[in-house]
Amino acid sequence: MAVAVLLPAFFVSCTKSGALTGSPTSSGFSANSMTGSVNGGLSSVANATVALMAAGSNVPLTNATTASDGSFSLVFNNPGGNNLLYLSITGGNAGGGTNSKNQFLAIAGTTSALLPSLRVNELTTAATEFIAFNFGILNDNNGSVALNAPGNGFGATNVVTQYNNIINSGALNTTNANLTSSAQTALKVLANAFASCIQSPSSCSTLLNVSISSASAAALSVLESGVNALYNSSLDASHIYPIASSLSSSTGFTLASSTIPNSFSFNNPLAATINTIGSGTTPQGLAVDASGNIWVTNSGSNNVSQLSPSGALLGTFSTGSGDCCLAIDASGNVWIANAGAGTVTELNSSGALVGTITVGTTPVPVAVDQSGNVWVGNRGSNSVTELNSSGQTVATYPSINSPQGIAIDGSGNVWIASLNGNTVIELNSAGTVLGTFSSGTFPQAVAIDSSGNIYVTNSGGTVAKFSSLGVRIATYSITGSPVGETFDAGGNLWIATGTGNALAEFNPAAGMVIATYPLATNNATALCIDLNGNVWVANLNGNNLIQVAGVTSGPEFFADKGPVFPYSR
Repeated sequence: MAVAVLLPAFFVSCTKSGALTGSPTSSGFSANSMTGSVNGGLSSVANATVALMAAGSNVPLTNATTASDGSFSLVFNNPGGNNLLYLSITGGNAGGGTNSKNQFLAIAGTTSALLPSLRVNELTTAATEFIAFNFGILNDNNGSVALNAPGNGFGATNVVTQYNNIINSGALNTTNANLTSSAQTALKVLANAFASCIQSPSSCSTLLNVSISSASAAALSVLESGVNALYNSSLDASHIYPIASSLSSSTGFTLASSTIPNSFSFNNPLAATINTIGSGTTPQGLAVDASGNIWVTNSGSNNVSQLSPSGALLGTFSTGSGDCCLAIDASGNVWIANAGAGTVTELNSSGALVGTITVGTTPVPVAVDQSGNVWVGNRGSNSVTELNSSGQTVATYPSINSPQGIAIDGSGNVWIASLNGNTVIELNSAGTVLGTFSSGTFPQAVAIDSSGNIYVTNSGGTVAKFSSLGVRIATYSITGSPVGETFDAGGNLWIATGTGNALAEFNPAAGMVIATYPLATNNATALCIDLNGNVWVANLNGNNLIQVAGVTSGPEFFADKGPVFPYSR
């Protein structure tokens, strides 16, 4: 998480709409002011409460009330750093009478760079929810919607950049080439749906009742109606469109066509800071330790590199031949599968050699269970070897066809992707096969969410979702040969698409890819998320790592704690 640094900030005065000024105080804070206006469609919203919020906090930095023309002025002490700021506006009168259900949102910049224009309306509300949904920071607590803080300062800046890509002075930024006509229509549909309640308080119940969650529960607030629309995308689109289309001429958010959008799954590529970081030859496996350091196996140079959270090389340690995958246990020891040598190497947290253990032929996947046992898939000998925490062989379990990926659930059951069997196999902690389930073509990786559901990437172009009992729940199409995968703290699944040279962010609750990051990679393989919310991707043939900075709020599980479900930090 980014740390606020109490340094004075200086700003240049701007015009009234979004004007801001600043001067340092003796306390080290910066005294700032900003102005703006609130509109409900084409009408000014008077007597609304404006709260300036720092993402992740439920205490406003300051409050104000809008005047009869919807204008407002805010004065606040800026704590410094680079924290995300947003406006949360409630109540007021948009011409149809005082309406306690009125709710608006808008991004206000960061504590180091306030936005120069703060015109707020239903369209800024839709865009703010959409962006927060993409970044996994949209927080819905029984109808009370707020923004969580991004993982670090990069994330805060990325959110603001994306907002500017979509919104320009309260209107859609149609000069943004990435904002497709379908995306514009979807944003306007949401905006008009919000306007149905804001302009006519008697219509609020209609909006709330048609904007249902995936559990078919009605929305509890205007903002939650937008949250439900994003998470229950396809169904809510057909429910909400009739409300939105009838308001097209009275709100200023005119719809380009009468076609109902298929869903609200509009995927506008997110702006992000992408760094290229040197590594060894053909990096293939990635893991993050409890200190946030990144460990990467370099299969071409037969060693493992340790990098700091900023990407500085901390050390390179020789291991076995053809290093592939790795896992980190609760003591910080690093276990590396040496595919070329048929061994597993154990290093301590400083990189010193603890031991080398012979397993089967071509060991590839490796995982550590909650008891500290290490499970290794031997792809060449069609078996799985279990080691105890001291590196002694517990047992080798045969008849596992080409194990390619391993994950362990909260009950200690081991889930294995069978590359040539096109299945996922479940073993209990004693190695007994509990089930074999059809997955897809060439399954690669296994990931488990906080509810115990299993996700298997199939390089044939799908991700299969199973319940903890092995019942297939859904199959999702993913472009570009999905390979590695991992969950972030918001429950989104990040997928490295090998031949697609991209990073995909998949939201399981909505059942869709919500963002795609094109990467200048040549065969992306593994990935991990560090404690600051940066996603790291191994670029196998490019001999480097790609860091997509600040796009998540962190990993779902700390790497050294094991998969304990439900998980709580």
